[in-house]
Amino acid sequence: NGENSRVEDLKMEQVKFFEPIIIEVLRSRKIFAFPDNWDEGGAKKIDEETWSRAIAFLSSQALYILSFHGKIIDTPNISPSVDGGIDIHWDFQTYELIISIPCIHSSNKASYYGDNDYGKSTKGEFDPYVFQERNFLFDILNRIGAV
Repeated sequence: NGENSRVEDLKMEQVKFFEPIIIEVLRSRKIFAFPDNWDEGGAKKIDEETWSRAIAFLSSQALYILSFHGKIIDTPNISPSVDGGIDIHWDFQTYELIISIPCIHSSNKASYYGDNDYGKSTKGEFDPYVFQERNFLFDILNRIGAV
């Protein structure tokens, strides 16, 4: 029926909008091949559960922003951090934002820092494992003029 067709069309549009992010998520899986001490400075191996939580955070926030604000976020770089966590990093001409998701075995909170070319900046901490605020990433990006 027409309703099912519209739902399928919407799903395909969302996939098209998220294709660059999906490609980055798939590319980032290579970090599982990194052993302990991958940087030759004592870096910890990345746990798949830590990566999964970082990806869940990013994907849920990106979908919320598209669904409720009609905006498509820029594609971040997803990379390992030396403490066994995951960094989600947007580094663009007019703004930069890094969200650091700690290793699942750490008691540290996640942190973020962002700024733009106009002198606006924002930073803070949050608990990514009991995270509830669906507008969180939109608010951060909005503070630095990225959405």
